[in-house]
Amino acid sequence: VADREDAGREVEQDTLWRALAEVVEAATRSGRPQVPQAPIAVERESGTEWLSIVAAPWSGDHGDVGGVLVVAEVVTDVVLAELEVQAREHELEHGNRMELVSVVAGGVAHDIRNILSVLTAHAHLAGRTNVARSDVERS
Repeated sequence: VADREDAGREVEQDTLWRALAEVVEAATRSGRPQVPQAPIAVERESGTEWLSIVAAPWSGDHGDVGGVLVVAEVVTDVVLAELEVQAREHELEHGNRMELVSVVAGGVAHDIRNILSVLTAHAHLAGRTNVARSDVERS
């Protein structure tokens, strides 16, 4: 069991180091600060942590890149808050769609009821034996 846990930690660290290496390499190539588009997820025993990484190169003595400063910030709370907002927005959109379906269904039911009322009235008039022909034709 300890081997599996150690292997899991190696994979977690490998993912983090790979992400760091990509950001540092991009900063070194471009000579400009680099920020990944999305926070990097790092799986820990306590759960997923999200990191925001910035890599900023500095110029060496000859105008080349002398090194890269890397700053990592844990942004787990921000990411979780954004996910919560997205979930609430999805629920709101679903509620709005259901409300629209309800309004449309109510309108259709009203129209059908009107048509059935007319048909019922015609059937009632047609079923009366002493109704004048002109009464049926007018309706």
